Amino acid sequence: MVGWGCSTIDEMRFANGNDTSTIAVLGAGIQGVTIAMELASRGLTVELFDCEPIALSQASYWNEGKIHLGYIYANDEPRRTAYKMLLGALTFFDFFERHDISLDEHCISEPFIYAVHKNSLKCPDECKFHYDSVDNLYNDLSFERKSLNYPRLNGVLKSPKLSKTQLNNLFDDKYISAAFQTQERSINTKILAEKLKFLINDNKYIVCRFNHEVSDIQINSDRFSIISNDGLSFGSYKTVINALWANRLKLDASVGIRPNRPWMFRYKLALHTQAQLSKMHPSTSIVSGGYGDAVKYSDGSAYYSWYPAGKILQTGDISGPGNWTGRDRSLDGTIRFDTIENLISIAPYLEKYTDEMQSAELAGGTIFNWGEGDVNIRASEVHQRFDIGIARYGNYYSVDTGKYTMAPSFAMELADMITGSHG
Repeated sequence: MVGWGCSTIDEMRFANGNDTSTIAVLGAGIQGVTIAMELASRGLTVELFDCEPIALSQASYWNEGKIHLGYIYANDEPRRTAYKMLLGALTFFDFFERHDISLDEHCISEPFIYAVHKNSLKCPDECKFHYDSVDNLYNDLSFERKSLNYPRLNGVLKSPKLSKTQLNNLFDDKYISAAFQTQERSINTKILAEKLKFLINDNKYIVCRFNHEVSDIQINSDRFSIISNDGLSFGSYKTVINALWANRLKLDASVGIRPNRPWMFRYKLALHTQAQLSKMHPSTSIVSGGYGDAVKYSDGSAYYSWYPAGKILQTGDISGPGNWTGRDRSLDGTIRFDTIENLISIAPYLEKYTDEMQSAELAGGTIFNWGEGDVNIRASEVHQRFDIGIARYGNYYSVDTGKYTMAPSFAMELADMITGSHG
């Protein structure tokens, strides 16, 4: 994996062979949980650590759950990120089916319309070229890998441009110059989280060590000990997998691993509504730059975000933003107002959902990416997610999930690395 500096770990202190003793997995978000599930399915015992009392309660719970086909990454013109996301998307649903997790119709969003803002970093013709390229990539991959699937998608993938009439029925032409109908979906992260919590609690191979924030990792010969903030020591483990999100770089640093490139943490809030089955609308992503999303799930619940308003923190500190429980709640009203007003001004069809948005829960989580600069800068590395995945140092693994979409794919890849086989 590109982007990691040399470790100060003495590699001779790690065994070179595979080991089937208990494996420590740090972080019970979507990545840590899918890793634990996959390892357990292969008969390996996992101790799963998290600072929260329950799994999947932070960024993996509060994001929009988009299972990316690569459309949003038009600024990565070589399509490297689109290709990576497509591989993840074509694995995502198959992974959970294999683990007996049913992702039925009410878990899945309405398909996304990609609306091109007049101040977008990409013009409509550039967007169309990118979307056509993604469609072709998908069609080639799905033909090669017939066993993999994406929900409600049969046959050739196409992302047609909306007609002028269709465009005007949804968007204000003062802001939106074109829009494209995709078949990209989101998964309801809250429904999936509940299913996964039940699964890991009922799995004899997974030991949950929650309410323990990992503060340090100590090395003794070829073994690791996990130290928590409350002074407890757990171990010794032959293998440690760092699947944390906000604290991943910090824990890597405790064993001498530091990236050789810039990084950025952001903390983003969005509006989350409860199920209202009678009030459905299209899901929309406004592109490309610092705009927003309106996601409607099939159970009637929804996610609404406006990035400039919802971003409440940005830092390059290696410790990340934490859970940002100390944020200034007096700003919540302004964030809510700006989110609603900006979305409705661009997409007037959302006006009928104003009451729903005004009573929505305002919550969010951490976003991590390599590079510097924000989403309104065309050259910013925030527009790329191809350089992600698993970094290995002996029997210590650090997993940069990149996007929610990729977690199952990386879980299987990592389990293959540890077991030396394919599940």
